[in-house]
Amino acid sequence: MSDLDSSTAPGAGSGAGVRLSTAAFAVLVGLVALPWALVATGVIGSPSAGSAPAATAKPVATKGSQVRSGPWGILELTRITISPSEELIPAGWSKQLTATWFFSGHNEESLRQFLGTLNLTDAQSKALLNVETWAVEQDGITIRPDGDTVMSLDPGVRAALYGALARSDRNLPHHQPWSIRTEDFEAALAASGLSAETQALIRKVVYIRGPRSFVSDSFTILNMTQDRDEKLRITRLLSSASTYLVNLRITPDTNIDRLVAYWGGRGRRKDLRPMLESLTGLPGGGTLDIAHLLPAFARQRIYIYPHPAQAADGVRRDCHWTSLNFFSLTPEDRFGISEEAQRHIIEHYYGIGETPQFGDVLFLSLPSGEVIHSCVYLAANLVFTKNGDSVRQPWSIMDLDDVTDLYAVLSPEGVNVQYWRNRDHEN
Repeated sequence: MSDLDSSTAPGAGSGAGVRLSTAAFAVLVGLVALPWALVATGVIGSPSAGSAPAATAKPVATKGSQVRSGPWGILELTRITISPSEELIPAGWSKQLTATWFFSGHNEESLRQFLGTLNLTDAQSKALLNVETWAVEQDGITIRPDGDTVMSLDPGVRAALYGALARSDRNLPHHQPWSIRTEDFEAALAASGLSAETQALIRKVVYIRGPRSFVSDSFTILNMTQDRDEKLRITRLLSSASTYLVNLRITPDTNIDRLVAYWGGRGRRKDLRPMLESLTGLPGGGTLDIAHLLPAFARQRIYIYPHPAQAADGVRRDCHWTSLNFFSLTPEDRFGISEEAQRHIIEHYYGIGETPQFGDVLFLSLPSGEVIHSCVYLAANLVFTKNGDSVRQPWSIMDLDDVTDLYAVLSPEGVNVQYWRNRDHEN
């Protein structure tokens, strides 16, 4: 085992970014959803004690603004990229690391057959088929590939191979790879401060699925330099996340009643109205960061990376913990326990159609029905999300299409989205 635990590996969890839910949770949500699915085919503030969110590095804008209008008002979006400062990166990234590939469910014969389908070069085949480097286990086989072999894979072979590795959460850098929209990849490299040589290495290990570019070979890249500052820049890049700054545009003619009705659920209307009304009195109106429209839980965490010390208390602050605590004044750590999350969903939520409102919870599932992610709907196809329980994953705002593209790394057939509403949210 390397000095850097796989759960804190840079580049793992920054993209697909959530461990699979337990089988019990997946089955239970599927059973509760079934009656609705049969009807609607195709829908298949300061931090609390013990919680110490820490500030991120300054966000860097990567795209121009766009506007989305609807019952939520006029939203102005700017895509940005955030990355953690050094004190928010778990220890181990500066040491020599060992890459491992675990082939779940394979025996020696089936693994030889699979590798034989990948169009490997003679040198790659010789290295990967060397059984002396294999560790045969009851439920699969582990290979420790050398750096030269990893770097020599062509993009097509890499995508096919890593698609197989992504099925097991023991391969965290493949199961939860760092990713970015392909259109933003070069801009992110240019802004990273990495040397031209390191940028070239990262380009060699990129593989593409749909509109996104993925990197799973952070260990190999980190091992190729002894420069600590360069290692830090690599780690920050492969722990970065794309998100949005979102401003609500208010004009003197804005219908404030309509905005308050949309954003002010769960007894928050009286709190939002004075602030929104004040902007109508400005000459020409003004803008308001929608962080000010979010409940305290989300407002305190948005664009924030958890402090590594939080991992010591054993609470799993993943997507489900985040989604179910969205309206909580004090976060309930029980939502990090699968059984408690199940019970809460059954008692308080019900499935709805494909027209979500502010605060609805969205569940992403594989075609098999296994739930792999949840997030909270905001407006204009934007969601509040925590992509995994890793401390290297910030709370952020993403477009739902980007989220589904992100999690499609776990399923060539894509992912399904279910929309759920809390009964308490209706008043």
